[in-house]
Amino acid sequence: MLATDISPQMVAWAEEALAPFPAETRCEVRDGQSLGLEAASNDAAFSCFDIFLFPERLAARKAAAEVLRLGGLFVTSVWRGPEFNKLASGQMAPLMAALPSRLTPSG
Repeated sequence: MLATDISPQMVAWAEEALAPFPAETRCEVRDGQSLGLEAASNDAAFSCFDIFLFPERLAARKAAAEVLRLGGLFVTSVWRGPEFNKLASGQMAPLMAALPSRLTPSG
């Protein structure tokens, strides 16, 4: 597993927090808008409380999609649901519309 953040301090904290766990996790400073990883090299990508803050949110989504294998999973999170956040709602509406019905709240 690879954990990334653009902040060296956040990467250091992640390394410290993960130190007690035996899983093979690397922590690296990387820009989520341009990850610089091999294409189709990951089964999943997670963006926790950050992608909606990026200056180039579309670039960040493309970077995540680029590193995913066919059928890979992309997960992003925000502090509150789109019904409370117009910016998040505007960003999520096209993504939700593109989901298969089995993955939507009404599916």
